Amino acid sequence: MVRTVLKADERRSQILDAARALFMRRGYDATTINDILAATRLSKGAFYHHFSSKAEVLDALCARMAHEGLSAASRIFERAELGPVERLQLFFAAGSQYKDENAAALKAVLSVLYRDENLRLRLSVTERTIELIAPRLAEVLAEGRASGVFEIDDPAETARLILHLGRMVHDAFAAAMRLPPAQREQASALCRARVDTYERAIERVLGIARNRLTLVAPSMIERFLDAPAPDLDIGKGAES
Repeated sequence: MVRTVLKADERRSQILDAARALFMRRGYDATTINDILAATRLSKGAFYHHFSSKAEVLDALCARMAHEGLSAASRIFERAELGPVERLQLFFAAGSQYKDENAAALKAVLSVLYRDENLRLRLSVTERTIELIAPRLAEVLAEGRASGVFEIDDPAETARLILHLGRMVHDAFAAAMRLPPAQREQASALCRARVDTYERAIERVLGIARNRLTLVAPSMIERFLDAPAPDLDIGKGAES
């Protein structure tokens, strides 16, 4: 059999594709580096040329998902016929749609990132995601400030604040995932309440009318909670 020679970025992408499929099917803990090697038919040397550990693979997966989410939302910025509030609304709607379409993968990632021992990894992923998205969001806020729609002083810092506040929503979704099936309604209520608080807070930050923004559709919350997830024991430590 002729061995296919891939470029470095193609090989890295191959590893991430295999890891994502395995994490979703078996769970992060149950997947070993040897499983990834078997799925990709790579040697250990080839794997370690790209990643130093399984945790680093997860970190890279989070970064790729953030880029994919931003790519899905970035088309909104090209719609010059829309005002800043409409673009902001659609920007978050596009992000919600991406999360909806990738709910199972996101649940698998959240299940790992929200373990106590993975706090540093979670903070690193969050900060990298914010650094990626904040500049594009700041463009919309700057336009709204210039037109008098948003009452803000610094679009760049406001963009970062909005995204940091979004961590509260992620916290709620992670907490909801920990609840047993019998508490499904409580899980839904927790997510809906946190999303509503987030939306009202952003309106106050931007100085716009109450109930002007709907950044996360209620239907997305329900589909996220109902999406299948791997059988992960959240209390278990992650393999390095």
